[in-house]
Amino acid sequence: MRNYSERKEIKVVGIDLAKDTFHLHGADAYGNAVMRKKLSRSKLTALMANLSPCLVGMETCGGSHDWARRLMAMGHDVRLMTIPGVGPITATALAAAVADAKEFKNGREMSAWLGLVPRQHSTGGKPKLLGISKRGDTYLRKLLIHGARAALRFADRKQDRRSRWVMEVESRRGRNIAAVALANKTVRTSWVLLSKGEDYRSSPKSAVNSNSIRFGFVT
Repeated sequence: MRNYSERKEIKVVGIDLAKDTFHLHGADAYGNAVMRKKLSRSKLTALMANLSPCLVGMETCGGSHDWARRLMAMGHDVRLMTIPGVGPITATALAAAVADAKEFKNGREMSAWLGLVPRQHSTGGKPKLLGISKRGDTYLRKLLIHGARAALRFADRKQDRRSRWVMEVESRRGRNIAAVALANKTVRTSWVLLSKGEDYRSSPKSAVNSNSIRFGFVT
């Protein structure tokens, strides 16, 4: 049985970086939200310095590498996110829910665990795809789909392989199915990053700077 102190202890923090104020989302080891704050730069530094070492997720942007170095000096494990549609809150929830991505044999298995893989039904010997199974963590699945919808809104302005692919799905199947398909792909990509420590690449010609603090989500 989980004890109360273990549930309340912050294990993962997502930070939404801005110019003057920062939004924080903290979760315990079981993915439960235990902290939501809006802080100034100085108060963020003080709060993080007083927290026990934990996993910190931030979106890659101007100033994120500087903050990463500061937080790592405090003993925190920092990860920068570069996957479209995955912000700090989603990354925090994903990191809390998936303690060890290597427990899944592949990205499809992890996506199925989250209920993002279509169910199949066989009729007359022919498999027919149905809606998603909606298994697993409902909150995390909603975050992933909302993030995918946000990324989908800007996909038509981009020419990378991922954006072209999701636009093709949208043209054939509609926006809702395209959003779920993109969320599914996001989870599969996350599995690679989390289980193998690789950097995210939006296309063969575009890669995260490997000389940056080695992040794989970026870790």
